[in-house]
Amino acid sequence: MIASLRFIQPSNPISAKQVPAGDGWLHELKLDGYRLQVVKSDGQVRLYSRRGYNWTNRLPILAEVLTGIPAHAAILDAELCLLGADGAPNFYRLLARMQRRQHELAVYAFDLLHLDGEDLRP
Repeated sequence: MIASLRFIQPSNPISAKQVPAGDGWLHELKLDGYRLQVVKSDGQVRLYSRRGYNWTNRLPILAEVLTGIPAHAAILDAELCLLGADGAPNFYRLLARMQRRQHELAVYAFDLLHLDGEDLRP
């Protein structure tokens, strides 16, 4: 049996003017959207802002779609974006369409924090 999962306070990335030297560094692109944590547990998906506010009721269509994540329990660290015609994330259009046009939103999962009973953060 997998315990019910809860929001995990995310790590906050720092910007750098150049790529750090040496081995052992991971890099990610800065996407222009909202940080989102997807928690799948007990057959449901809950969505949280980076500060831990429950956004599931704000994004019900997105939560429904994300129940299809192929896991019994998982926590994904992600970015919620709206892509413009040029394929780049557009933050201002995201703000305007978050409530009414959820089918146009994209979720970029960039870290898997927990999967089916295993904490992957270490």
